[in-house]
Amino acid sequence: MSCLLIPLHRSGLEVPRFAAVIMRIREPKTTALIFASGKMVCTGAKSEQQSKLAARKYARIIQKLGFPAKFKDFKIQNIVGSCDVKFPIRLEGLAYAHGAFSSSVSTCYLSKVYNLPGCMTLSLIEYLPPGHIGGLRGGRYEPELFPGLIYRMKQPKIVLLIFVSGKIVITGAKVRDETYTAFENIYPVLTEFRKNQQ
Repeated sequence: MSCLLIPLHRSGLEVPRFAAVIMRIREPKTTALIFASGKMVCTGAKSEQQSKLAARKYARIIQKLGFPAKFKDFKIQNIVGSCDVKFPIRLEGLAYAHGAFSSSVSTCYLSKVYNLPGCMTLSLIEYLPPGHIGGLRGGRYEPELFPGLIYRMKQPKIVLLIFVSGKIVITGAKVRDETYTAFENIYPVLTEFRKNQQ
């Protein structure tokens, strides 16, 4: 590792720093981010049980390395799921009809994106009154910025990334049932905006 860092340092490139140890195990196949505060984030598990098992294994590895680690306050923060409705979706129509839930829809006429140090992106948007842009009440769908529509469901409080292809990513759930409920809620809406095949 140090052999790789020296040429990068001498070339004038800055090596990105991340304030956590990244650890991986094969079974269950997961990745952990371990912070100096003692907190740990475990990702990649396929179930809640796998996540808890993996977190326990990481804690045990840390104990074996001589650190006084204790396994406590385990909680699921985010469950991510994906699915395919097997039909294309008219995202423009969905964005227009559900502008209140679609964050890719805005009442803006100018959007500037600035990349800041530390992998942070800042968007500055100048607003116009709703309905001002081409008669669209909610704004417009902008596939040049992101190919999917970001749909923020209120109940359950879930975020869905909906793509023209019919593929969906469901994120933000604390329990598995919330992902199923979110899909059951969005499916009738998506069938309404099914794209006709030619």
